[in-house]
Amino acid sequence: MFDGDNIEARKLMNLLISCDHRVVDGWDAASYVQAFKKLIETPLLLFAD
Repeated sequence: MFDGDNIEARKLMNLLISCDHRVVDGWDAASYVQAFKKLIETPLLLFAD
């Protein structure tokens, strides 16, 4: 990644979801991806009630 004139190494991960919009509403698919992203970024939440 570029930060001004410097190049910084960062951990990146691509996430792709494929849904049939005749079956799954786009809002539900986007909500799922956001919830999954939150759990991946903060794994301690997996142990929360």
